[in-house]
Amino acid sequence: MSLAPRAGRNISLKFLGEALSRALAVVFVFYAARKLGAEDFGRYSFAVSFAFLFVILTDLGLNTLLIRDVSRERALAERYMGNVLAMKLILSLAAFLLIAAAINLTAYPPLMVRVVCLTGLALVFSALTDYMAAIFNAFERMELEALVKTANRLFMVVLGGGVLFMGRGLELFAAAVAAAHGAALILAARLASRRFGALRPRMERRFWRELLRSALPLALSSVFMVVYYRIDVVMLSLMGGGDGELGLYSAAYKLVDTASLVPFLVVGGLFPIFSSLFRTSPERLASIFETTVKYLLVAALPIAVGTTILAPRFMELIYGAEYAGGADLLRILIWNIPLVFVNYPMLNLLVAVERQRNNVISTGLCVVVNISLNALLIPAHGAAGAAAATVATDAALLAMNCLFVRKYFGKIPLAALSYRPVAAAALMGVAVVRLDGAVALPVTVAAAAALYTALAAVFGVVSAGEIRGLKSALGRGPRGGGGPAPGGGDSGPL
Repeated sequence: MSLAPRAGRNISLKFLGEALSRALAVVFVFYAARKLGAEDFGRYSFAVSFAFLFVILTDLGLNTLLIRDVSRERALAERYMGNVLAMKLILSLAAFLLIAAAINLTAYPPLMVRVVCLTGLALVFSALTDYMAAIFNAFERMELEALVKTANRLFMVVLGGGVLFMGRGLELFAAAVAAAHGAALILAARLASRRFGALRPRMERRFWRELLRSALPLALSSVFMVVYYRIDVVMLSLMGGGDGELGLYSAAYKLVDTASLVPFLVVGGLFPIFSSLFRTSPERLASIFETTVKYLLVAALPIAVGTTILAPRFMELIYGAEYAGGADLLRILIWNIPLVFVNYPMLNLLVAVERQRNNVISTGLCVVVNISLNALLIPAHGAAGAAAATVATDAALLAMNCLFVRKYFGKIPLAALSYRPVAAAALMGVAVVRLDGAVALPVTVAAAAALYTALAAVFGVVSAGEIRGLKSALGRGPRGGGGPAPGGGDSGPL
C-alpha cells in the first residue's frame, strides 16, 4: 500500500477512535464538573495530576519503542511484547505503591488520600491499556484501538456517570472511574490475545538493558513532559490555591486539552510515515513536515482568537454559572493551542529521525522553566499565574524545537507560514466581536468558521497545488508498518 492510502487509513481510523472516545470523555468531564461542583472537581483534578507524576514511570518510552521497532520488523513482535509486558507489570506495581506512600506523607485529609489512591489505580489500568494499544498500532490495527478506547469511555459514562446521577460523593465516583478503566484493560487484553496470541511476560535481562538504553531518551522526555503539564495543578494546591480555584483552572484547561486532539490525530497517523521516509527519502520528509506544520497552524489560530473573545459564554454554557469566573483563565490558556499545534509535530519528528535526545534537553529545560515560573507567579497571581506559566513554557519549548529541527532540516519558516492565517484570524476576530451577544453562540461560531474559511481562500492560505504535491509525495512512498506518535495514549481518568 502506498503512503497516501496508508496515511489516510491510519488517520481515518485514529480519528474515528479518538473522536468517539474523546467526545464521550468531553461530555463526561463536562457532566462531572457540573455534578461535582467546582470544589470537588478541583479536588479530583489534583488527584489526577498528583497520580500522573508517578504513573509516567510505567511507560519509560517503551510503548513508542515497541511501535517503532515492531512496525519496521514484525519478527520482533513476540520478543518485544513479552519483555515489555513484564517490565510494565513491575513498573505499574511500583508506581501505585509510590502514589500511596507519597500521598500518605502529605497533610491532606483521609478522603483525599483515598481519592488519590483510587485515581492512581485507574491510571495504572489506563497505562496497561496503552500498552495493548501500542501492540495494535505496531500492527496497524487502529480499529482495535478505536474499539478499546470507545468502550473505555462508555464504561466511564455508565459507571462514573451513574454514580454522579445518583448523587453519590467524590470517593465513590473515583472508585467507579477506576472500575471502568479496569474493565477496559480486560477487554484490551482479550482482544490482543485473540489477534496476536497469548501475552506472556518474558524476562530477558540482557534485552531489558538494551530496551532501557534505547528508551532512556524517550523516557526522560516523557517524564519531563508530564511534569511540566501536570505540576501546575499540584503546585497551585500545595501553595494555597483553594479547591474552587483549582476547579476553575482545571475546567478551563480541559477545554484547551480537548482542542489538542487535532494535532494528536494528524501526527498520530503520520508518525509511521515520518519514520519510513527518514530512511528512504529525507527530502520528501522535510516537505511533508513543513506542510503539516502549516495546516496545523492554520487550524489553531482561529480557535485561539475566537475563544479569547467568547470565553465567558463558553465557560458558562459548558460548565454552568458556577464556572463563569474561569473565563479569564481560559483567555490565557487558549494561547497554548498554537504553540501545542506546532510543538507536537516537531517533537514527534525528532523521535522519527532518531534524535529523541534533543527532546530530553528541551523538555528537561522546560521543567525548570515551568516550575520556576509557577513558583514565582502563583503566590502573586494564583491560577492566572499558573496559566501564564503554562503558555510561557510552551513558548520556550517552541523556540528550542525550532533550533533542533533547523539543525537537521533547515530553518522552519514559521513567519512566512503564519502571516496570512494570522491576518485571516484577526479579521474573523473583528467580526466575532461585533456578533458577540447579538446572536446565539452556535450562530456566532458557525459564522466565524465560515468567514475564516472564506478569508483563508481569498488570502491564499490554502493552496490546491500544495495539497496535490503533498498527496503526490505520500503516494510514492514505501510500504511498511507504523504507529502513533509518542505520548498518544489514553488521557486517563479524565
